[in-house]
Amino acid sequence: MMIGVLLGIIFGAIAGLIPGLHINNFALIFQNLPVDFDFLLFFILSLGITQTFLDFIPSIFLGIPANETYESLLPGHRLFIAGQGYKAIILTVFGGVFALIISCLILPFFILFIQTYKYSFPLIIPLLLIFTLVILIFKKNTLLNFFVVLFAGYQGLIFPDQIFPLICGYFGLASIIYSLNEKNKFYPQSYFCDFNFTYIKFSLIGVVGGLIVAIFPAIGSNIAASIIRIFSNAFKTEEYLVILGAINTANFFFSFFVFYYLEKARNGAILVLMDKLIFTENYLFFGLIVLLFSGFVAALLTILIAKIFLTNLKKINIYKLSKLIILFMVILVFLFNGFIGLITLFFSTILGLFTLSKNINRSCLMASLIIPVLFYYIFLFI
Repeated sequence: MMIGVLLGIIFGAIAGLIPGLHINNFALIFQNLPVDFDFLLFFILSLGITQTFLDFIPSIFLGIPANETYESLLPGHRLFIAGQGYKAIILTVFGGVFALIISCLILPFFILFIQTYKYSFPLIIPLLLIFTLVILIFKKNTLLNFFVVLFAGYQGLIFPDQIFPLICGYFGLASIIYSLNEKNKFYPQSYFCDFNFTYIKFSLIGVVGGLIVAIFPAIGSNIAASIIRIFSNAFKTEEYLVILGAINTANFFFSFFVFYYLEKARNGAILVLMDKLIFTENYLFFGLIVLLFSGFVAALLTILIAKIFLTNLKKINIYKLSKLIILFMVILVFLFNGFIGLITLFFSTILGLFTLSKNINRSCLMASLIIPVLFYYIFLFI
């Protein structure tokens, strides 16, 4: 058991720190190895929960988005530029840790809820997505918002299964290219972190978001974060980062129990266990222990790695690093998505630069994810 947990933490950290590398890659590899079910279960649980903590580091410090954390790039990288990158990481860790605690407390009610209302879930998703699109368009700058929503949705439809290139273009390349004129600007960092435990309530909001994603997999962590971002004027940057830190952790936490009680996998890593659905309620208890232990270890590991990075920040040439990150993202897109990924990356970067130049709400770009899912449910009910 412990070997599986420790290996899961190690590979989860690697997956979190290297953009484009997902826990699904490791889960599929270990699925084909001669390992028993106990090892595979505990490995996947520790793998997944660890990545939910570590994958904020590249998005906040380097401006490289991941599929699950691109929403953190905007407020998190903004704090980094303001010299508060360490604080940004601490806030996401705080959100994740208390998401685990809160999730444990409400777990019995969650199980009762999904067993009672499971047949109503497919009807709620399209209504929620339509509501999100309406709010996005009419929030501010309606005409420009509509334009971006229309083109982002169109890109999502003509470039199916290209989530990584779309996100890299919208939130990665566009942001880095737009800020290249800053040359080798250095951002002195502070280790001072002035926050208090009133942030727990924002972790609770994130838990609700993660819970929704676990139930409605079509929404995804990124869309849930974007829905919350629509109302981000009500939240300070620090509060929003706590929410983001909680969403991903709560999502993976609840997805394990959704898998057991509904026999439906909500992510690729959990899907690996589908063919080996042999575990009993005893595994639920041990799985809960693994999720909590791995989560707390991952939180400490995230803080440690963040400190190491910031300690060596002065040695980094930001301008050269930005160019290397651009090259790195292009190579990653090509490796994972091929030439169609590069084409997707080109057009998504153009749209991302347009939103930056016109100061448009960049949450409108999430239409590239919402509209394809909405079309799926429309045709499902026709």
